Amino acid sequence: MEKKYQIFISSTYTDLVDERMEVINTILSMYQIPIGMEYFNAADSDQWEIIKNTIDFSDYYLLILGQRYGSVDSNGFGFTEKEYDYALSQGIPIYSFVLDETVPRKNDQRESEADGILKIKNFREKVLKNSKMADFWKEKNELAKKVSLSLTKAFKDKPRIGWIRSNNAASIQVLEEISKLSTENRQLRDQLEFYTKGSDRRPILNLSLDQKEIQITPFKSDYPDYIKKIGLEDIPEEFREFVTEEEIREYNNEIEEKTNEVKEYNVTSFQNFQNTYNRKPISLKIKNTGTLKATSITITMKFPDDIDVSKEEKFEEIKNRNPLKILHPENIARKRSYEMKKDSQKMLDFIHFGGTGINRSFDLTNRIALLSNNNNNIRIDKSKHIVTINIESLLHKLEMNLTNKIYLIPYKKGKFVIKYSIICEEISDLTDGEIEIEIL
Repeated sequence: MEKKYQIFISSTYTDLVDERMEVINTILSMYQIPIGMEYFNAADSDQWEIIKNTIDFSDYYLLILGQRYGSVDSNGFGFTEKEYDYALSQGIPIYSFVLDETVPRKNDQRESEADGILKIKNFREKVLKNSKMADFWKEKNELAKKVSLSLTKAFKDKPRIGWIRSNNAASIQVLEEISKLSTENRQLRDQLEFYTKGSDRRPILNLSLDQKEIQITPFKSDYPDYIKKIGLEDIPEEFREFVTEEEIREYNNEIEEKTNEVKEYNVTSFQNFQNTYNRKPISLKIKNTGTLKATSITITMKFPDDIDVSKEEKFEEIKNRNPLKILHPENIARKRSYEMKKDSQKMLDFIHFGGTGINRSFDLTNRIALLSNNNNNIRIDKSKHIVTINIESLLHKLEMNLTNKIYLIPYKKGKFVIKYSIICEEISDLTDGEIEIEIL
């Protein structure tokens, strides 16, 4: 149910007319209820009792203090200070806004007699001493903004009873039921706290990685299954006489014409290389150093974006078709050389060239073999680089090597952090941790 809060505005009047109106409009714009002395009849003999009752029914007390002490009662005590003292005694949240002393004021907006100057000075010191929520202002717009910010925070941090429409108010029966449920809830919380504090038995789970460093085979642009522009100097010297500058230009021109296809081809070639030659298994270990068996354990690991993750599950094949129709110039030169020499033995040594260099030992289809793994307690979200591992149980004071191998395919060297979280049936909060790993 939406509440409306009543805010009592206390201040001297004649010297702060514009400031009070600015604050009243601000409170109204917040759909709250402003109220102050201007709403009472000054001639009313019961004025002070009415003010006290109004403060009692208000949710917040807002003091605007200028440089005047204001009207006083028969004992010479100011009404603004009386209102402040009463709100303070009733424990109503007080928000004080004190005019900066450096602000110049007109003669009728400040005390000119010694008695009044002393009273406003003492009142100001009292406010600054007692109020933790005192703030300073210099002009009415600044005052209005600070009032709005303070009240918004007060509504959130110190919610009060407030006012609601009668047709939205809960019935007596509903309130009684809420009270009953609240009591039961409190009792259950007390019992839970008792049993929680009364027992230190709980599992403590930690995850570790055997490898701290992983060595990878560097990828170079002379990898056979990689396309790039070349010059005559890139052809082995013994074959240069068998290829022309024009053939090299035609080859390079086709690379330019098929920039996107070549780029996609090279990216796949790099991925194939990493999957084939830098597919590194890691060994994980989980340990329970607590005093209670852990059951229904779930481990979630987040790997960096520069590291792909896979597991031995099925056979995959990543095929990569060369987008160029023109043979590589070195391939042409080698073929012509062999044909001219008519050397059958060397013809047997000829290796078809499908990229930018000679394919000495690589299968250009770049097949990636993933061995079958029937244990399905590891799930991998490749797009998010997240690995989830489920373990049925782990006795306290024991550790477990996770036999299901996880393969890392790094695409970059450097130091990385693997973030993980662990939860089990016996622990209500996640256990978070990090594992550092370096790709060399």
